[in-house]
Amino acid sequence: ATIPCSLRGTVVEALHNPTVDTNIMSEFLAETLLGKMPLVSTNKLFKSPSGLVFGCCGIAREVPIKIDKIEVSIDFHIYAILEFDILIGYPLENLSKKNLPM
Repeated sequence: ATIPCSLRGTVVEALHNPTVDTNIMSEFLAETLLGKMPLVSTNKLFKSPSGLVFGCCGIAREVPIKIDKIEVSIDFHIYAILEFDILIGYPLENLSKKNLPM
């Protein structure tokens, strides 16, 4: 399923798959919208739906994104992938609770 979201004022269509255990952003979109945001090093791999395996460019921490009028800050693993721009891999109801005060 796709969901509209806003990242730094730009509206993008994100794929949503709650069975995936991470959030993924394409390297191109990260460079375009996040600029020189520092990435945390990781060696996590991603196997795309077409079977290609990609090494992670790094993790962008606490990226502010607006989903369904709710702004949350989530981490994105950045990959040089062309099959999609953004994949949200958590149940949306968990994201909306993530930034609520304890």
